[in-house]
Amino acid sequence: MPLQIHLVVLLFSLVFVAAVVSGSSLRRDAFFLFVLAQAVVYCFLAPACVVFDTGLAGSGLGDWYLYAELLCLLVFLPVFVLTHSSVRAWAGKRWAGRALVVNESTLPFFAVISGVGTFVYVFTLLQYDLLFRRIGHQALAAEYLHLPGSAYLIIRTFDRLLLSLVMVSYIAFHFAKTRSNKRLTGSVLAITLCGQLLVVCLNSRFALVVTFALLSAVYMLCESVSQSPRSGKASLRLALAGLAACAGIAFTVKFRDHWQGTIGETLAAVVSGSGETDGELTGGLLKSASRLDGIDLIARMGPAIAADGASWGRSWYPSVLATVGYLWDAEGAKAIKASLATTPKYYLMYEYAGINQPDYQSCILTDAYGNFRSAGFAIAAIVLATSTAIVSVLLVSPGGRLGFVVAVAGLQVASSFESALLSHMVFDWLRHVPSMVVLYLICPLRTVDVRGQTSARLPLKTLASRPLRRRAFAAG
Repeated sequence: MPLQIHLVVLLFSLVFVAAVVSGSSLRRDAFFLFVLAQAVVYCFLAPACVVFDTGLAGSGLGDWYLYAELLCLLVFLPVFVLTHSSVRAWAGKRWAGRALVVNESTLPFFAVISGVGTFVYVFTLLQYDLLFRRIGHQALAAEYLHLPGSAYLIIRTFDRLLLSLVMVSYIAFHFAKTRSNKRLTGSVLAITLCGQLLVVCLNSRFALVVTFALLSAVYMLCESVSQSPRSGKASLRLALAGLAACAGIAFTVKFRDHWQGTIGETLAAVVSGSGETDGELTGGLLKSASRLDGIDLIARMGPAIAADGASWGRSWYPSVLATVGYLWDAEGAKAIKASLATTPKYYLMYEYAGINQPDYQSCILTDAYGNFRSAGFAIAAIVLATSTAIVSVLLVSPGGRLGFVVAVAGLQVASSFESALLSHMVFDWLRHVPSMVVLYLICPLRTVDVRGQTSARLPLKTLASRPLRRRAFAAG
């Protein structure tokens, strides 16, 4: 019977999400749907695979799994959807009438900085043997601490800036009007995208998926305010992006599993290697499901939290110390960074589950539940839905350059379902500040006020002007 209950919860979650998707606009709500898809994977699909594979149903840990899944179904999903709908309606009215156009005075500067910066970033990774980062999280942290200041600054800045440059390049390409601007922005897009794919394909399946998903979401959001009629091209392009992402994931897994000591030898081994057997494929899928299980740590912490109470913010102190602790305790901050105990998850899993693995699987709900118990599911839903809705609107209808830059960074912050609640609220934003400053200075786009203009004069058509266009068309 417990196994059937898990199945029922999974079925109801899929029905709920299907209803939400059917009532959403693929173009306008693309980013929201991506975040929602992550919630389904982390909270229902991956945990279900783990429960069925390990036989947890009916055990004490399985009961805590079921409890967390029910909280996701009855609290997190409804609050997330309702909050997103409300905040997006408010944000759409708040920033209506603004549109993006290419700023031809800063476009060449953006192109030079983006192209040269990408080459310098990749060259620096190669110089310090960090293009393929297989050495492990703790060893990698030690490598970062021993890098020269200039190399560390380049690597850490472009780790977060490069994807922003890819997205901005595409937006500039989408809204460019002249052939010369199309060529220039297209060239920058090709260079930055190649650099981004080179790094993520060698290092992270999750980053690869996020890259394709964010580019797809940006594409759909730009289409939602463009003058082009609806067609099947958008769906076809999304399908091609999905196939490319799957191929990239398969390559990343094979590359990491067949590492031969150098990139060249590993590529040769991957190209000449035989295909995976069914057993290896099944094992790989189950391993991926375990890695994406956002419920596991919540279930393991559950008994101790029920007995001793929640953390109520105590788990956030290591993150604060690691981020700004250099101002009063430099040695303590450095020690925390070296041990990777820089997230609330580390404190929670050690305090409540007795686990000492910095890279243990978790999600935004882990931090939320560990600090606020069941109320944390609603808090996490409100925080995630609010940021998702606001950045979706600001990306294509910002109030100014700063709003656009915040939206580009916000897409990356809100897209990480694995990040802690505290990171979504504060620290992921702080980590993006250097890249946001650079992007603000070189941004090739500017905003114009299109309120009161006729559709023929609009540089692009905003969401707010759609009813006016339909009425004008009907009257004609």
